Amino acid sequence: MNNIIEIIRFTFRESLSKKVFLVLGIIASVFILGIFLIPMDKISISLNSNGENGLNLGENIFLFFQIKFLSSIGGFALLALTFANSGLFSSIFEKGTIDLFLSKPITRTQLLLGRYLGGLLIATVIIVYFVGGAWLVSSIKMNLFNWYFSVLIFSLIFSYAIMNSVVMLFGIITKSGIPGLIITFFMYFASSLLASREAIYQFINKGTFITIADSLYYFLPKISQINDYVSSFGDTKQANELLNQSLKLGTDSYTMIFSTSLVFLFFTISVSVKLINNRNF
Repeated sequence: MNNIIEIIRFTFRESLSKKVFLVLGIIASVFILGIFLIPMDKISISLNSNGENGLNLGENIFLFFQIKFLSSIGGFALLALTFANSGLFSSIFEKGTIDLFLSKPITRTQLLLGRYLGGLLIATVIIVYFVGGAWLVSSIKMNLFNWYFSVLIFSLIFSYAIMNSVVMLFGIITKSGIPGLIITFFMYFASSLLASREAIYQFINKGTFITIADSLYYFLPKISQINDYVSSFGDTKQANELLNQSLKLGTDSYTMIFSTSLVFLFFTISVSVKLINNRNF
């Protein structure tokens, strides 16, 4: 366990030294400052129509756009972080690096898990600062807090954990971060398309196509649906109704979406561990 913690620390420091994370930090800071400078106190939300929850229509609209806006920011952060950490695992195979690690009392499994968790830690820090900072500043300025926002943070971290595991798997297979990055980005956008596969069936109603599409849907992680469902969470009835009408999520339960994505995560990590232990260096 101590070995994994040491590798996590090493990976965290290594990631912080990369300019791309500095750029992300600057972008997040500028973005949060921009929200702070917006004169939200002059935005009229005192409309005459009040909701059943005691909040007026303007307040409900603010909560609606806030969670949708933060979800979009989170999507950008996921893609940027995946790109930034794409070389995290392929760098293990660079000349001298693997020998340096394995010359110490560290197993290959500990090395791999330490790198994975270190990347997840730096991503968590960026997500919490970027998305959490934007939420906190906008909520303070409007004096209106949607505490279900914490679920959005969790969903983004979980989504990144899945995407990072795919980069890890293909980084081990190909010894390069590029294939894993391409496949991860494709999977990210394909998850949204597969979630709407029933609409496609109206135009392409072939048994083989339907079987393949359904199989891919249930096997692959449902990143887009995870974040869409979280976006529909709110502490106001009107905001939830607006969100649910706009998302058109279908009938799949959140439990199924989360559990199948979790199974995929464990699958990719398990295969990665097996591959790195069987590979000759």
